[in-house]
Amino acid sequence: RRAVADGMSLAASALSSSSSSLESTPIQVACVGDSITWGYMASSAGPHGNTTYPAILQRLLDEKVGAGAYEVSMFALGGTTMSRTGDKPYWDTQEFDAFVARGRWDTVVVMLGTNDAKDAADGGPANWQHDCGGALDP
Repeated sequence: RRAVADGMSLAASALSSSSSSLESTPIQVACVGDSITWGYMASSAGPHGNTTYPAILQRLLDEKVGAGAYEVSMFALGGTTMSRTGDKPYWDTQEFDAFVARGRWDTVVVMLGTNDAKDAADGGPANWQHDCGGALDP
């Protein structure tokens, strides 16, 4: 837990230092991922949970630079794979469609790939880099 908290503090510091001044439009941060992003097994999981890492990141950014400077959004679904040929590709989900529909993002945090190891049909590690390349290109 300590390492996660330290990592989130580091992420919040890095994001907040990248903004030289507060603007009237919040800096948009998208958290894209699988059950880890969604908060599976967290005490309050899901898009409205307050113990997911996107929710914690939002709180840390609010504390560091003030409420309203950043807007962190979650686009996550458990069991999804980074591989387009996996058993549940993130690319084929409503969450991906919603992420794309929202338009441009200032920062995107991607937590995908954990479930790729469970799927024998994806071709294994030799195929993972290929599917990840250009994943979020406009």
